Amino acid sequence: MSKERLKEVDDWLVSMKEISSLKTDEKEIEEVQKRIDLFEWMRGEIYRVYGGETFKGYAEINKQLEQQNKRYREAINIINERAMLYGVNEQVHEAIQESVKALESESHGS
Repeated sequence: MSKERLKEVDDWLVSMKEISSLKTDEKEIEEVQKRIDLFEWMRGEIYRVYGGETFKGYAEINKQLEQQNKRYREAINIINERAMLYGVNEQVHEAIQESVKALESESHGS
């Protein structure tokens, strides 16, 4: 959720409060107030959970982590290819294979 989207929510809340003030039917006022309360609660939760940060920021962090994971995978693949080309002892080969498996389990589990 971008800052612009949060601004839209704020604007919506203001307009709903204005609408509520124009209503005369108690039932309608109550319904509008329930919606206002729900949106205010949701907005508060967004700030509580994300510390005022936007969801867009979290999407960017996720993208950076995916790129980092890709770089790690590429590095391990290069090491694996060179190990096969030049030959390594069994322990090094096993360590490389374990690293590949760990990386794959992390990327598939996410």
